[in-house]
Amino acid sequence: MESNVDPGNTNSGAVVLAHVNGFNSGDAAAAVAMFADTAVFVTGQRVVQGKATLREFFGESMSALRPVLLPSTPLVLRDDVEGDRVAVEIVEEIIDEATTHRFSIAGFYRVIDGLIVSAKIYREGSSDWPPPQS
Repeated sequence: MESNVDPGNTNSGAVVLAHVNGFNSGDAAAAVAMFADTAVFVTGQRVVQGKATLREFFGESMSALRPVLLPSTPLVLRDDVEGDRVAVEIVEEIIDEATTHRFSIAGFYRVIDGLIVSAKIYREGSSDWPPPQS
């Protein structure tokens, strides 16, 4: 039986990595270039729909903290009917004065015809900034 799991070097995995690279460039337009016009992006606190709204959302995130996303190799589950599903573990780094904070993120993306149509992001801990003191 042929496996439909493809570790990393597929077009869909490259689409997700292009989004991450766009985010890391600090350019909101580049961060959303790989999203479909009607894409949905879901976090633990927000649901953002549409490319224009996503551009604003990423622009706010980038301007406030300048986080850097460090992705692992995407795992792609091929599906010609529903679109490819891409899972990627990401480490988010935020430098606050002289301290580097790291947070684990799991991202689950659906890619159809070379564009991200949906993303669900799970982040370790709170996304409040500054982080709560322990």
